[in-house]
Amino acid sequence: IDFDASGTPIAFTEKVFEDMRALVDAAETFNIKLLPAIFDYTIADGVEYEGLYQVGEHPDLISDSVKRQALFTLLDGFFDEFASDNNVYAWDIMNEPEYADAVTLTDMQDFISGIADIIHSKTGSAPVTVGSKDRVSMIDNWTQVGLDIYQYHYYDSFSGELSLNHPASDLGLDVPVIAGE
Repeated sequence: IDFDASGTPIAFTEKVFEDMRALVDAAETFNIKLLPAIFDYTIADGVEYEGLYQVGEHPDLISDSVKRQALFTLLDGFFDEFASDNNVYAWDIMNEPEYADAVTLTDMQDFISGIADIIHSKTGSAPVTVGSKDRVSMIDNWTQVGLDIYQYHYYDSFSGELSLNHPASDLGLDVPVIAGE
């Protein structure tokens, strides 16, 4: 993302569209469906440096309504081009947003909901999800933000609450759920 002097998003770099086009073209070539993650929690996890390298910390894109709206305008153009691509199975708005400690849950919910609205306005076919971290109970954070699929991350080393040895219908959810990652 290119920013102005105040940190407000003004454009996506050309690589965003170029790389996404390459991804969907490759998916078409190899007859696979994609579930692209748009953002990762590291956008707002409070970590500014990893070792000696400054990382892309921008919690204000989530918490500042003016900057968030500017980003939504950019995403509107992105999803004009890609939201209804037949190679996209679903859109994962954010990977593990629960780890974004530099913003409130309410701000994150507004952010997720706003992006879900944009995607839904561009397509009637590709579902929207969030890659919730490693607990089924985290899904409760996202039941009111307009998702079409709930998702929580699962690894074989998990047990208890995350056991896959029970029907998904036992979760009492209003939309399908998948174990991701």
